[in-house]
Amino acid sequence: TQNMLDDTGFDVEGFLAMWSGDEFALAEGDAFVNGNGVGGPRGILTYASGTTDATIEQVNSGAAAAVTAAGLIDLQSSLFEAFQPNARFAFRRTTLGAIRKLTEAVNGQFLWQPGLSAGVPPTLLGKEYVIDPNLPAVGAGALAIAYGDFRRGYMVVDKPGVRVLRDPFSSKPNVLFYTTRRVGGDVINFQAIKLQKISA
Repeated sequence: TQNMLDDTGFDVEGFLAMWSGDEFALAEGDAFVNGNGVGGPRGILTYASGTTDATIEQVNSGAAAAVTAAGLIDLQSSLFEAFQPNARFAFRRTTLGAIRKLTEAVNGQFLWQPGLSAGVPPTLLGKEYVIDPNLPAVGAGALAIAYGDFRRGYMVVDKPGVRVLRDPFSSKPNVLFYTTRRVGGDVINFQAIKLQKISA
C-alpha cells in the first residue's frame, strides 16, 4: 500500500529490481536453450538437425538411451578446427554424473579429468565444460549435450539493467510495480555449435 511505502525506510524498488534480476536471469538462461524466438531469444535446441544454414548438426551418442565415450569423441570431432580453441561442453549436472563414469576403450582412462592445480578447472576430453540445467536430461532422443564456441555461435543482445515502473493509480490503495528487461538472442554461426542426440 502507499501508506506502507510512505512509512517504511526499506527501498522496495531497489529490492524488486534485485530480486527480479535473479528471476530474469533464470528465464533468460532457459530461453537461450529452449526459447521459440517470439518476443524473446531463440534457443539452440529449436533448430532442425543438419549441416546447412539455419540448422545445427546433431551427432548421435551411439546408444539409444545413454551417453557413450565414442559418442562424445564423435561430437567433439564434428566441430570445425577454427572453433576448437575456445570450444567447451555444456550439459546438466545429472549428465555430468553419467559422463564421469565413462572410460576410453583402449587404455581405460576416464574421459573426465579433475583439475589438479589451483585455478585449473576439471576438463572433459581436454576441454572445459559448463553446467546448464536448461539442457534436457539423458534419455532417448534428448539433445542432452552441446559443444562449441558459444561466443562465436550465439549472440545475446540486451539493454543492461532492470526497469521498475511504479503504478499508484490502477489498484488504489495498493501500489503496483512492473519490472521489465529487454533481451534477445539467436544463433549467428550455425557451424560453431554441435549437439549430441541420445540415439543409437
